[in-house]
Amino acid sequence: MIFQAHGLDPDNDVKVIEMPFPLMDQSLRAGRVDVAMYAQPFASAAFKKGGIRKVFDSSEAFSPLVNVFEVCRKEFVDKNVDAVKAFMSDYADAVKYALAHPEETKKLVSEVTKIPVEALDPFLLTKDDFYRPENGKPNFEAIQKMFDAYAKNKIIPRELKISDFQRLDVMPGGQ
Repeated sequence: MIFQAHGLDPDNDVKVIEMPFPLMDQSLRAGRVDVAMYAQPFASAAFKKGGIRKVFDSSEAFSPLVNVFEVCRKEFVDKNVDAVKAFMSDYADAVKYALAHPEETKKLVSEVTKIPVEALDPFLLTKDDFYRPENGKPNFEAIQKMFDAYAKNKIIPRELKISDFQRLDVMPGGQ
């Protein structure tokens, strides 16, 4: 979708090679690929090293970035409603805490990912980061827009309706 937005035909103008995120920077710098699609936090770490430039980013296609959200099988939720409610409540509390304590959050993420806090600063907990709802409730409208774009571009085989998957009764506050 981003290739098309920049006048490129993804079927004819580019050759996509799948590789693990940690290898993309090494492959780009070694000249094995001409362009790399970095996910965070790898992008920030790569830019911190220098010598590369951003051509475009995924927020051009989707903003907010909602491609990270909690998912459970329906049968599991149906059998474990109280446990899922408790998890979602804890999730909302954790996000609220992370947003209220950004420096502590960045330090923890740095410890886990081994990426320096200075490299995380440009994206973590900013508008360029994945959407983190303080109330624990996903942005269903944005997820639907993403589903629609994916179906239109044949990234997924059929249209999906977020209303077929959402369970508001397990959200914090039941809504």
